[in-house]
Amino acid sequence: MTSLPLAQNRLRRRIVVVVVVLLLTALFISWSVGSSGVDQRFVGKWDAGEGEYWNFDPDGKVRITGERNFEYQRWWVRGNRMVFYTPSGSKFADATRWLGYTVERLRGNTTYNLTFEDYPITKFTGDTMQLDYGLDLKRVSEPAKP
Repeated sequence: MTSLPLAQNRLRRRIVVVVVVLLLTALFISWSVGSSGVDQRFVGKWDAGEGEYWNFDPDGKVRITGERNFEYQRWWVRGNRMVFYTPSGSKFADATRWLGYTVERLRGNTTYNLTFEDYPITKFTGDTMQLDYGLDLKRVSEPAKP
C-alpha cells in the first residue's frame, strides 16, 4: 500500500523537473532573443554618403533613408560585429530562424543570409564607423530636441 504514494511522488518529482527545465529553457531563449544588445554608442543618425542616411534607434530598429528607403526590424552589436535582422512576418518562421542563428553562433559560424546580416566593425571612433564590405558611416550631429 505504500508503493502507490511512492510512485506518485516519483511521478510528481519528474513532472516538476520537466516543468523547471522547460521554464528555464523558455527563460533563456526569451532572454537571448529579447535582449536587444543595442550599444548606445551607435545610436543616432549616420551619413553613408551620396544622400543615404542610417538611423540607429535606441529601441533596436534601424532605418535607411535616401535612394533606397529600407527599415530593418532590429540591429544589435555582438562582440565586434553589427548584426541586422529582418523578420519574415511569421512567428514560427522567425523562431525557427532564431534557433538556427543561435545554433550557428554557438558553433562559431557567422553566416550571411537574407534574414541575418552580420558585418564586422573594422573601425569605430565616436564620429566615424566602418563596417566590413566597404561601408563608411559618419555621425550626423543633430540639434538637441526641445
